[in-house]
Amino acid sequence: MNAKTMLVIILGISFLTAVPAMAVDFQFGLKGGVNRAQTDLEDPPSDQDRSAIAAPIGGAVLSFGFGGAIGVDADVLYVRKGVHTRHETFHEGYSQGEEADLHLDYLVISPLLKIGGGGQSFSPYFLGGIELGILLKANSQATTWNGLPRTTWNNEYDMKEFMESTALAWSVGAGLEIPTSSVSLLVETRYVQGISNIWTEDNTGAWGEETPKGLYFLGGVRF
Repeated sequence: MNAKTMLVIILGISFLTAVPAMAVDFQFGLKGGVNRAQTDLEDPPSDQDRSAIAAPIGGAVLSFGFGGAIGVDADVLYVRKGVHTRHETFHEGYSQGEEADLHLDYLVISPLLKIGGGGQSFSPYFLGGIELGILLKANSQATTWNGLPRTTWNNEYDMKEFMESTALAWSVGAGLEIPTSSVSLLVETRYVQGISNIWTEDNTGAWGEETPKGLYFLGGVRF
C-alpha cells in the first residue's frame, strides 16, 4: 500500500470520525443499482476493442446534515468494476481471437459532500468527493476461438494476485430526494473516475497503467 493510499485512508477515517460530532441531523439509508463500468488504459493495443459492462452495486449510506442545504453522505458499497475486451485476427478462411470480461469487486468507502436535498417535496441534490475501493475479488471470464471449423474455449482466471489491493477515485453526481410520510426515496446518478493503477507495478505491462471508471445509476431509501 503506497503513501498516497495511506494518506487518503487516514484522512477518510478522521473525517468520518469527526462528522457525527458536528452533525445536527443523522439518517441511515440503503442504495442499490447498476454500474456502467469501463477502464482507461494508457496505451491500448490498436487491435483491441474495449467497451463497458453492466455491473451490480449495493450497500448503505450514512447521511449527516449540518443544517440548511449542506451535509455529507458516507457510502459503504459493494461495487463491481471492470471492462469488456475483444480482439480478433483473420487468416485465410478462418479467424482467431478472444473476448473477455474483467470483473473487479470492491468494498467502496466514499465520503461525499452533499449540497441540497432534505426539502418537504421533490428535492434535487449534488454530490462530490473521493472513493476508496478495497479489492475483494478479481477474475477474467474469457472465450477464445481458433481454427476452421471454429474451436471455442471458455476459461476463468483468478486475477487478484496481479492487482493492487486498493483503488482511489474521485466522484461527482446528482440526485433527487422524494420525501414520504416515513422515509425519503432517492434516485441518483454518479460519475466515478479512477486515479490509481489497478495493476501492481510488477504486472503493469507495455500498455501502461489502467484505471477504472464508471457511471453509477442508484436508487434507495433514507430512514
